Amino acid sequence: MNKLPFFLYGFQEEDLKGVEETIVGHSVLGKKRGVSFDHLPNHVEMLEKKASELTKIKHSIAVNSEISALLVALQTLEIKRNHRVICSVYCHPFVPECIRYFDAEPVFVDIDPNTLAMLPEKVDELLVNKDKHRIKAMIVSHIGGALTDMEPFYKLKEKYKVGLIEDASYAVGLKYKNGDYVGKDPRADFAIASHFLGTKTKLFNAGMLFTNNDEYAQKCITFRYYSEIREVNNGLFYDVVDMSLDHTMSMISGRLALALAERIESHKERRREIAKLYREGLSDVNGIRLPLEDESNIYTLFIVRLKKSRDKISALLKEAGIETALHFIPINLLSYYKNKFQLKVMQFPNAFQVYQEVLSLPIYAGMSDEDVKYVIDTLKKILKEEID
Repeated sequence: MNKLPFFLYGFQEEDLKGVEETIVGHSVLGKKRGVSFDHLPNHVEMLEKKASELTKIKHSIAVNSEISALLVALQTLEIKRNHRVICSVYCHPFVPECIRYFDAEPVFVDIDPNTLAMLPEKVDELLVNKDKHRIKAMIVSHIGGALTDMEPFYKLKEKYKVGLIEDASYAVGLKYKNGDYVGKDPRADFAIASHFLGTKTKLFNAGMLFTNNDEYAQKCITFRYYSEIREVNNGLFYDVVDMSLDHTMSMISGRLALALAERIESHKERRREIAKLYREGLSDVNGIRLPLEDESNIYTLFIVRLKKSRDKISALLKEAGIETALHFIPINLLSYYKNKFQLKVMQFPNAFQVYQEVLSLPIYAGMSDEDVKYVIDTLKKILKEEID
């Protein structure tokens, strides 16, 4: 039986050597081998430089995860207790969890059942009374590599003078329709990205915070490490100017993230090729709905909609060695948020409908055409038995 994981990182043999060099240089092994610590490259700084060169965004600030990126962004926007922040009800739980970290309250919004994007008209309804509702910012998520139309949200930000963060944690390398990378448009305060794709086992953590605002960038750099400011001369003495955590990226993570950043375009193109194969193989199959076709989509996730028996189909795929995933369970169905904010099951009907149907198929650059064919053939066989 074939065994096809939901996701595998796209590392190559040369990356193993790079990681070994990093470990040796920052340990007693380096001393034993005569490697000078002073001459080691700073891979985190190299990653930041590479990210800015690639995206043309003024400031790229490396942190240890998408969670740290969002925490630092929210702290920079001065989110505090009793403030409220708008986000989609259909997103990864880390988004509202970061809001709750500041003892602020997430305000959830339903989605478009076709694009899976947060509905701007619902956001507008909330922002009309933003002072009454204490709303200070909104977080707009790009789901699974598909571009959310940002123009309505940019207009809402300008109209109501609230903070705006673009969440590209599931869409690293995504571009706007004009060809610019997400985060390049200065109308957003921040964009966050990561190499996190919801895998059950993390090989490493790497997040990035993008902004075109000089003042915000300086605050982010301060907040990145315990809000610590060190003496300019020899760095021996330091001061702590605010509350914060250690959000820094490790050198090993920097080295691995840099390797993936070098291949970001080739990986995107391979995922698009795989998505095309999925479409060709599944387009005429009864009982399945494929993602909307959009040339901007980079398919970090390939989310299909199944008319019925989603859970059983997922289990049968697993029996055949094919791992799948669920993106996402609406936040109002999760116990903490349901109980804390007294949310109802059918409060967000579009998200609930989508949740009952969605299933994410494997899609990553390391998949072969034979892997894709195996998924297609297996899924077609299962659907024929379940639907027909």
